[in-house]
Amino acid sequence: MHNGSAATTWDWAPGGRQPVSQTQRDRGQEWVDRQFYSIVTDLDRHRGRTFGNQQPESLDAEREVMRRNGVTPTTPGTSEFDAMINSGDGQLKWVVTDSGELRVAPHTVNGGEISHAAIADGGRVRAAGQANVAGGSDAGCFGLEIDNHSGHCFHGVAHDGDAVIQEGVDAFGRYGVPDTWERSPVGGG
Repeated sequence: MHNGSAATTWDWAPGGRQPVSQTQRDRGQEWVDRQFYSIVTDLDRHRGRTFGNQQPESLDAEREVMRRNGVTPTTPGTSEFDAMINSGDGQLKWVVTDSGELRVAPHTVNGGEISHAAIADGGRVRAAGQANVAGGSDAGCFGLEIDNHSGHCFHGVAHDGDAVIQEGVDAFGRYGVPDTWERSPVGGG
């Protein structure tokens, strides 16, 4: 039994109703907060963090690669997304913007690699990486592989690769792409 800060527990003899020990604890909220602070904060250490473009001097040229190749970032569930995954090898680059919007583009078009910074239009991101997706809007999409590889966002920047990937998985999930991903975190620090 407990009253909010104190608890009494009993250990019972096997197969019976005979108590063999009694433990009393009287711990206030301050003690609980000290003991469990690191667990709660560690689970949430990535939330709210954003990452900027580590190569801003290249942004204009990278936007030009997108423009020249007719690339416009899109989201799952659109005809543009379906065309993107069905016309190439399924390799995509993705970002989750600082406002939580998922944007995807092909990894490479006509030999020109599309940058995460250009997909994010130069803005800060919560997460970025590469992914392979199969399927389409009619039959449904499913994720094959996802990682946090992005030299534009994470080069020389300490980050939690697993948390970045989870942010991407969650964003794809909001568009109906189920969590069937093989996760491949890279770097992080």
